[in-house]
Amino acid sequence: VDLDLSACGPSWGLHITADNVTVEGLTILPPLVPANLGTSSGGGFPVHVSPPEPVNVASLPVQNLVLRDIVIEDSNRTAFDLHGVDGALLENLTARNSAYGNGIQLTGCSNIDLIGCTTEGNAWGGVACYVSSYLERACTDVTFDFAANAVDESVYVQDSAGLTSSVSILNANYRIDNL
Repeated sequence: VDLDLSACGPSWGLHITADNVTVEGLTILPPLVPANLGTSSGGGFPVHVSPPEPVNVASLPVQNLVLRDIVIEDSNRTAFDLHGVDGALLENLTARNSAYGNGIQLTGCSNIDLIGCTTEGNAWGGVACYVSSYLERACTDVTFDFAANAVDESVYVQDSAGLTSSVSILNANYRIDNL
C-alpha cells in the first residue's frame, strides 16, 4: 500500500501519539517542500511518534508500538522519528536517502528492538539514539544487532545533560566512545 504524504510539506506525515499502535505494510511517499530540500524547512518527518503536545517532563511516553514492513525513500527529515516511546518493535523498516536527518532516530526511548532494518544514504547517519531534553531522559534498553540489520552508516548514541544511554550494539566491527 502506498501512502502519499508529499503534500504535508514541512509538517509531520504520520503522527502517532496513542498507545498500542501497529503500522505495517506501507511504502510512504514523504512530506516535501522541493525548493528547500536539505534544510529544516524542506519537508517534515514522514513517521513521527511522540506523546501528545506539549511534550515535557510530565508527558507520559507512548507505549507498545510496532512499525513493520515500511519503506521510506528520499525524505527530507529523518524517516522514522520516535520521541518518548516505551516498548517498540521496529522490524523490516527501510530508510534511504534522508537529505536532512537520520534513517531511524530514537530520542528518550526505552525498550526498543530493531530487527531487519535497512538504512542507506542518510545525511546524518543510519540510527541515532539521543537524550530528550524535553522528557529529561536518555535512551535505555535499546538493542541493535549489526548481524540482524543492514546499516551502511553509523549508529550514534548520545549521552548528555548528566543522562547516560543504555544501548546494546551487537556484532559491530568497531566502536568509538567520546568521553
